[in-house]
Amino acid sequence: MEYRDAYDPIPLEDVHETHGPNDAGMMTHQFYAFNTIIILQAYADAAQCAPAFDAARGASRAFERRLSRTLPHSDISRLNAAAGKRVAVHDDTAELLRAAIGYCADSEGLFDVTVGSAVRLWNFHEGTVPERADVERALAHVDWRALRVSEAGEAGGSWAQLADPQPRQLFMGRFGVLAFLSLAQTTVMGLGNLLFLQVQVTHPLLFMLCFWLAGLVFTFLIYALVAAFANLGKAVAVLLLIIQVTGCGGSFPLQLLPPFIQGLSPWLPATHVVNAMRAAMFGTCGGDFWWEMGLLALFLVPAAVIGLVLRKPLAKFMSWYVEQVESSKLVG
Repeated sequence: MEYRDAYDPIPLEDVHETHGPNDAGMMTHQFYAFNTIIILQAYADAAQCAPAFDAARGASRAFERRLSRTLPHSDISRLNAAAGKRVAVHDDTAELLRAAIGYCADSEGLFDVTVGSAVRLWNFHEGTVPERADVERALAHVDWRALRVSEAGEAGGSWAQLADPQPRQLFMGRFGVLAFLSLAQTTVMGLGNLLFLQVQVTHPLLFMLCFWLAGLVFTFLIYALVAAFANLGKAVAVLLLIIQVTGCGGSFPLQLLPPFIQGLSPWLPATHVVNAMRAAMFGTCGGDFWWEMGLLALFLVPAAVIGLVLRKPLAKFMSWYVEQVESSKLVG
């Protein structure tokens, strides 16, 4: 991966002043770099100080062009804009990033070199304090472990890579952990019914499949509700649980329930779980098992809409709602 030094103009690049020597024999050189004023002082005659000052100013320019966040062609700017792709960087940049990763690891993340996206939300000069939703969105991009750097002396030149997953990738990635737990839990439950309780089942594999898909659908639905509506989503999930216990046809025959519950039953995921489980236990008739499983899987669509589409527009409202609930002291 070939690296080429970029040349971006730096503000006040050609402005520099040298003064002295003063009564103590000190020479002073002043210039603008790194968005601040740099002052160098040395005790020597002007002929000796001039090349040293020029070399220091030149090194400052080189480092600023490689490490600046604002210069568009610097190593850091190109790394931030690469959308997770590898970027050729100078050997000095790679060495600095390797050192930064080491500091992050030693501090167990208390020092995080990727925290800039969150820190920049505050502007203490103007008294700007970001909203919680903005901070949470910025923190989703903070993770020093997403930064990868080539090894020193690696063939092909130095490179760096900053993986920055999109919100939908973070949403689905976090669900992967819950999906694993759901599959483990439903496997234990299904095998417990078959092996420990000795439940008689005509199609054991379909019986297990029903457990697995039901667990994934319910887990994803609750996860989407909580991700979009926070504690309010938990309350909605509990309400759905209460309704489904009554209306799914598993506890009471639907024919004995009020007409409202009978009309609501087909729109409840638990109804299709019960129907599919009956088919797996007592024998399928035509494609009734797969029909019920297909209807159950359709509930993933509204859950995905809630978690992937509605969550962002509702973020500010939910941030306000959470702050109001916390300020009420009703929820610990």
